Amino acid sequence: MTRTLILAIIAGVLFLLLILLFFFEKLMYYKRKKKIIEKLKEHGTLEKEGHYYYLIIGERQYQIFFKVMKNNEYLTINSHKMMQIDTNRDKRPLLIKYNYSGPPFKILILYPGLTRVKRAINENEVVFITHEDILYDNFKVVREVEIDDFIKTIK
Repeated sequence: MTRTLILAIIAGVLFLLLILLFFFEKLMYYKRKKKIIEKLKEHGTLEKEGHYYYLIIGERQYQIFFKVMKNNEYLTINSHKMMQIDTNRDKRPLLIKYNYSGPPFKILILYPGLTRVKRAINENEVVFITHEDILYDNFKVVREVEIDDFIKTIK
């Protein structure tokens, strides 16, 4: 075999390995989300509509949406219309625009690796929030590790 052929085989194997790692990561995220959904279904009716889920417990309805957060990403809630995701690598944050005010009650579930969530009070001040904090009268952020505690509070 020639050197070129050996290098081509090695490059092909590395490429396939990268593809497998990518799909393995996606599968792990899917399994975690499915586990969270199953926990929510145990306590109410869960319906999917587009990208959103609606959890109905008694007379209350909650709009639930999920966001994958990697270990090096941090979430900051800037206002009722915007939040940002900061990473250790990038200098520019990823801005996410959505109107978090207005009915129904909205719940953002973050999974898997996020350690803390911040809320910007003003340009110089932030506070750390948990699943107990209600933002803008009808919005909560729940990390994956807080799901069980969150379910206890909405019952």
